Amino acid sequence: MLGLLSANPQSNAFHQIPPQAGRLSTLIGLVLVGSLTGVVAGLIVPIFSSSWRKNIQWLVARTFYHLVSPIIGWEFVVEGEERLDACYLGQSHVLVGNHQSMVDILYLGRIFPKTCVVMAKKELKYVPLLGQYMALSRAVFVDRQKRGSGFQMFQKVEADMKKYKLNLFIFPEGTRSNASTPSLLPFKKGAFHLSVQANLPVIPIVCETYSAIYQPKRSTFESGKVIIKVLEPIHPKEGQSADELCASVREKMLEALIELSERPGSISSQLTKDHNHK
Repeated sequence: MLGLLSANPQSNAFHQIPPQAGRLSTLIGLVLVGSLTGVVAGLIVPIFSSSWRKNIQWLVARTFYHLVSPIIGWEFVVEGEERLDACYLGQSHVLVGNHQSMVDILYLGRIFPKTCVVMAKKELKYVPLLGQYMALSRAVFVDRQKRGSGFQMFQKVEADMKKYKLNLFIFPEGTRSNASTPSLLPFKKGAFHLSVQANLPVIPIVCETYSAIYQPKRSTFESGKVIIKVLEPIHPKEGQSADELCASVREKMLEALIELSERPGSISSQLTKDHNHK
């Protein structure tokens, strides 16, 4: 980050993608800057327009995406993006996506719709800057330690979603998978309890496995094109349980991840080849 700021703007080096060793530190630095921007936006925006508070996460996410993606050399191609238009038609939706690493904030920034907030574990509420930004922008925090709080929490979430006409984004895996092959961790069922309880459609979103161009353990990046796929909205059926809906959505998302890995030329297809040769 400091290297970028101190570079000579007249030199070609100022416009080059930073070397691999510097990209992760650049990303982390920009996350902090983005969080600070979100805190400021969360304090200022409601003064001028209370209705815009529900768009703060969209504003910060999109700004972060457009700022950072060129720096680390990643291009995102979105298939089925028109399916996100349903988020603007008056009915709230539950959006679910796969969670590979901290870099997922980039793909989230690429597809994040307006009037959408994220659900996150309660611990993030106490992270400096990030926690304040999320709280000011109506993020939903989950306390995993309180077993009996889930139903009451989702009642409040449902009420807020209907009151403010919000959509909710959740990583149902609950934690980063650090996947090296097209795969998903077991899903937590909170998103699907909410969907069944409030009769809200689920929009599954998958980002292809990108460990061929980002290795978390070595903190290295390579440039590449990453495919994001927005699947058809899934409406809970009458009498369908949260467990059944969860299993159905997970199956469709896994099928999509595998399909992306079988496409010639995709970054995840290289992972499949390497895995098969071992």
